[in-house]
Amino acid sequence: MRSQDSRSVGELLTACDLGARELLTEPDLWSAVELLRAWPELVQAGHELLAATRTPVAVGQTDPASVDEVAERLRLVADGMHAQLSRRGWPGPGPGDARMVAISDVLVRVHDRVEWRWRRPVLERTDVAADAAAVRARVLHTLYISTHAVLLAVRREALDARQRPGGLTRVQSRRFGALRYAAGRLESAERMLSVPVYRAFPSALSGQHVDTPRPDRLAAGLARWELEAHRTMARSPGLGALLEVSQVQAASTAMTRTVLAAVPVGARTETTIHDTEVDCALAAVASAWQSLHSEVRALTDLADRSAPAALTAAGAELTAAFSEVLTTGTEVSNPATIGGAISVGAVAALTESLATQVDIATVVVDAVTSEPFTLRARTAQESVRRLEAAAAHGSLHAVVAPEDLAAGRAVAVPIELRDVLIHRAAHVRRVTGFLSSLPLAPHLADRAPERRRPAATPAQTRQLARLAVAGHSH
Repeated sequence: MRSQDSRSVGELLTACDLGARELLTEPDLWSAVELLRAWPELVQAGHELLAATRTPVAVGQTDPASVDEVAERLRLVADGMHAQLSRRGWPGPGPGDARMVAISDVLVRVHDRVEWRWRRPVLERTDVAADAAAVRARVLHTLYISTHAVLLAVRREALDARQRPGGLTRVQSRRFGALRYAAGRLESAERMLSVPVYRAFPSALSGQHVDTPRPDRLAAGLARWELEAHRTMARSPGLGALLEVSQVQAASTAMTRTVLAAVPVGARTETTIHDTEVDCALAAVASAWQSLHSEVRALTDLADRSAPAALTAAGAELTAAFSEVLTTGTEVSNPATIGGAISVGAVAALTESLATQVDIATVVVDAVTSEPFTLRARTAQESVRRLEAAAAHGSLHAVVAPEDLAAGRAVAVPIELRDVLIHRAAHVRRVTGFLSSLPLAPHLADRAPERRRPAATPAQTRQLARLAVAGHSH
């Protein structure tokens, strides 16, 4: 995955920030034990990255400490809390939260890249110092959100322990005391981070360097994603892979809609109705993929969401390629800027990907109908109960075996839940089939800016002809 990841430092840190925010979207899945185990490692990774981007006090001067004051204080809090909890025997050894560990790994990768490129003389340059300030703002914001998520999880678990009927045993009392201690230290860390975060974020991001969009990046990202999506769903499908495919397909379709809407319209007035039809079709496809994604997300626990690394890397690269066109630093680009940044080749790649979306949808339907997906027994039971509550006459009676629930085993997806997935996937195939029937390529190629459209070569002419055939072949 590392060798295939071509995202910039800013794109990697943006992904870390979004990953930290996702910790707050599903509070019911939090595990205070796993979060507390992973938080010191995250703080250490952030501390090392901030030390690598520490700029001198003034040009020509040397900072002897070469550390970030806020990061150093936060590291001391994390080390002290880890040592104190280790003496208390809770939470003890074990795995940390997978999402927070993934964020820590990305911060370590960014540190290695920054330390290799930004030596002390380089950090004295004004442009590099602006980039270093942006890195510091993003890292502090990620640490702030992650610390808040851990604090909320600890508070919830402490409240559950206090409200447990029958009082607390000796072991539970020690655990409750450790939770209260951890909550106090996390509150101090959150207050420590709040002031510099609100001072630096997002104003410090405005001075960062933003690369000019590469003409071939979006087309290469689309090709790579389609290959990995087909390969994964055909060879090793699972709920985690289905969750990743549906999420990236929903996001990329929505972003494609924004890009194509920003391509300047030519002089032909009769294209207005067709533009509306294409826009409505794109909105329907994005909504269908999102509905499938929401259904799979509701059926899965964190342990069931692991996807192949190659698929995750391809999805991250495609999202970054779209963001390069749709955003300028910290703001969403206006339609004129998007239209000027997109090339004829990228428009052709986008229209070709829309025409072939039905192929990905077909592979997804085949996987859902034929593959024996598994999920945690408790998650399956809770999902079936939600379906039973929504059934018209309580017609669902699927029950997970009690021994599977007690052992926490992985069980096959109940037939009622599989029917829901099949229904969502079939709907995706229907709307993508309608989208692929539209003559997208010739129409949208005419909408590209004249200054960006060179004379068509024979190879390009043959490519547009193939796209037109693909648009009518489903």
